[in-house]
Amino acid sequence: MRHALLVAMTPVPWDADLDGDLIERFVAALLLLENPHGNRITPAGGDQGVDIQIEHPDGGFDIYQVKRYTRPLDGKQRKAVEDSWKTFLTEMLPVRRVRSWTLVTPLNPSNKRLDWFNGLTAGQSFPAYWMDRAGLDGKAANNPRLVDYFFGNGAVRLQELLTQAMYGGSRIEPGLGSQGLLEAVVSRHTALAAALNEVDPLYTYTIEVRSGRLRDLPWDNADVYSHPTAALIEYKELNENTYVVLWTLPRCAESAYLRPITTSVVFELDQGSGELQAVHDFLHYGAPLRDVPATVTAVEGPPGLTPGTGAGRIHIMIPPGAAEALPELEVRLLDPDGTPLGQLDVVDIRYAQGAQGEGQWLFVRDPGGVVDFEFLMNGPEGSRLRMQRHPPAGKTPAQVLPAVRLVSSFVPGAGITLAVRDGQPIFPTWRLGEIDGASAWGPRLIEVLEALRTLQRHTAQRIVVPEHIDASELSKLLLFHRLLNGERITTSWERLPIPADARAQVREGSQEVRLWAARVMSVRLGGQEIVLDRAMHVLYQDARLGEPEGDQIAVIPGPNATATATAGPLVLPAPAVE
Repeated sequence: MRHALLVAMTPVPWDADLDGDLIERFVAALLLLENPHGNRITPAGGDQGVDIQIEHPDGGFDIYQVKRYTRPLDGKQRKAVEDSWKTFLTEMLPVRRVRSWTLVTPLNPSNKRLDWFNGLTAGQSFPAYWMDRAGLDGKAANNPRLVDYFFGNGAVRLQELLTQAMYGGSRIEPGLGSQGLLEAVVSRHTALAAALNEVDPLYTYTIEVRSGRLRDLPWDNADVYSHPTAALIEYKELNENTYVVLWTLPRCAESAYLRPITTSVVFELDQGSGELQAVHDFLHYGAPLRDVPATVTAVEGPPGLTPGTGAGRIHIMIPPGAAEALPELEVRLLDPDGTPLGQLDVVDIRYAQGAQGEGQWLFVRDPGGVVDFEFLMNGPEGSRLRMQRHPPAGKTPAQVLPAVRLVSSFVPGAGITLAVRDGQPIFPTWRLGEIDGASAWGPRLIEVLEALRTLQRHTAQRIVVPEHIDASELSKLLLFHRLLNGERITTSWERLPIPADARAQVREGSQEVRLWAARVMSVRLGGQEIVLDRAMHVLYQDARLGEPEGDQIAVIPGPNATATATAGPLVLPAPAVE
């Protein structure tokens, strides 16, 4: 079923006593929704106009200077236009390849004013235009929902639709059955999403109905990354086992400016607490907040927003989209004299700026996900580096070994820096003593990871790092690692039982034998028996046969109580004597 929404044309009341900021935002919306990748720029001269630049594929820019004037220009207004033009020539023209410059005003200029404008802008290599009320009305006619939103009742209808979207609309008739109920819910929300997209000129909406419990959803969930440009993601529980997700997506790069989404939050935290430091780092560097107590006092934005106010715990994530323009990066470990000791490629790069001051926050993580680095730069407390290690359990040894090796190479006086991959450092060097959380893993972890990686070469079973390894299995793991790498291991032995029928393989009257035994290599890791494609071969050079003991014979060493173990091809595990 198709759903259509007819919007009656609402005229723009230019001659009413409109707020100047409303006019500027409406005109900016007309221009930017026609060119979704265009954006505002702040004039160096500091006037109150809304400057807009639109880049074309050839690299040139169309520049728009928006003025709120609706009546014939007076002297003060003409001077404001002249100042904006001069600012453009001195501040922007030298750094932009300009295709055109356009003055935008909701008034129709007289011939005298057109002559003045043409004289002002003459002598340039690019054209200058005046977009007047007639031009704006033409654009408004092509976007009636924008006009209706700003000057009609579109905002009211939007609020009603958003409320229905989050609460499921009107009551669904009972008796539909589970499949019929699901189809009814999905159909209703699909229709609501289509209606929202028809009404809202600045945002589009995606609605998804899910099975599951909302409280089981992890904080750092994939929804943030599936729509990295989302202005808002809302969740609403419909019943115990169903919830709805509403993504609010901007139609253009400046939707958040034209209709911002803001939340007012009050923090009451103890002086000197880690939570207070976290809020400070968020404000001054842009670092994320993780589970900090707060009280939401107000939410403003698109009408119909459902988040309520009150006390709770707040979590603010930084999606990776803001770091897309950064080059590929690596973390380098340097010895005290600056010589590189190693480098580590990094992924999941995230970047943010503080709301107050010039502080910046940059996050990187190794591909195995066991080491995080947070760089806090240029804030009121200078620059800091935080490092956090994560357990490698559940990951493959190949995934985590590069990071573990680098961190395990920490030596006194060594330092860390962040650099362009195979290029120049972009941050200064932090000495390990200056880094929060900088501590190395013990050498045993690398030994275990290397052993696990060796085992992986000899089995089709997937090997991951277990949370715990039994002491006996750990000893076996490390022994297999040595054998599979070609080592011959000699050790002493005391007694070995063999099947009694093996005596028939011994020459009559002989008590001195060379005993050769083989068994398939296997080790138990994380509750799983890992079977390898190799066997451990053991040669007992000087053995003595004892008397039968039931179905076994005890073999004991002679004067040379040594045995040599090697790794070899798979053979039957029964021992053999000669």
